[in-house]
Order: sequence, then structure tokens, then C-alpha cells
Amino acid sequence: AIVAYTTAIKLNPKYADAYMNRAMAYFFDSDVHNIRQARLDADEAININPRNAAYYHNSGLIYMMTNNYLPAISSYSEALAIQKDSVTYELRGRSYLRIGKNQEAVRDFSKAIQLEATWSQPYYERGLAYGTLGKKQQAINDLKIAAQLGYKEAQDILTKKGVQW
Repeated sequence: AIVAYTTAIKLNPKYADAYMNRAMAYFFDSDVHNIRQARLDADEAININPRNAAYYHNSGLIYMMTNNYLPAISSYSEALAIQKDSVTYELRGRSYLRIGKNQEAVRDFSKAIQLEATWSQPYYERGLAYGTLGKKQQAINDLKIAAQLGYKEAQDILTKKGVQW
């Protein structure tokens, strides 16, 4: 895939999708896994088309998956300024959670839930955030919802604590 995207970029140096697709290929291809090049390509896609929310989302993903949470939050914020979606809110919330900004994490998980109420992941993550804030009952309530929606980790946590879900 990388060779095909590189060829497409040579043919059209302003082909933003080719840069972003190559970025993701560099990042996720276990044989290559070139994080530096993935970031360069993601940045170039954004430079070419700065109004594409998916480019910022993917850039945030690259940062988040390499434990660079502040730039991930910035990228997700840019994406959300263009287009609101539950997945980006959930990922930004997870990034906030990883750096201890638990109130911000709760806010983003709540927004993800408002947009997609049957998705278990943000309930689970918000439950964890509530737990770190000492809000035990809210944490349990969210973990119960996540468990009822089929989230295995929430089911396991509640079972170990003897809480029925």
C-alpha cells in the first residue's frame, strides 16, 4: 500500500488522501511502523486540506497511540471544531483521562454518549474517570450500563466487586 500511495503522491503532490492513507499505512504496517513518516504524512495531508476532520482525527490517533496525549488532544479538538462525532469525543476523553484531566474526560465521554447512547466504550471510560474522581456511585452506574451493553472489561470489574449488572 505504501508504494501505491507514494506513486499517487508523485503523480499528484496535492493528493491529501494519499498522504493520509500512507500515514496510516506507515503507522499500522507492522513491517514498516515508521512513526516519524506517519506524522509527516498526516501533517502534509492537513496542510493540503485543513478542513478535513478525519485528517485531524487520524493525526490524533497516531499521537495517542504513541502516548503523546497533548498533541492528540489538540488534533482531536481541531477535528471536533470541524465535525462533531462520538468516536473523536471518546478518543479525546481517553487522552484526557491518561493525563489525569478527569473532569475534561467525563465531559467528552458524556458528549460521546449523547451522540451515540448505545456505544458501551464511553460509558466504561466515563466510569473509570468517575472512579478516579471519587464518584463511586456514578462510576458503578456507568460500568453497569457498559456491562449491559456487552463491554467485557466492565462485566469483569463488576463481577470481581460482586456488583450485579
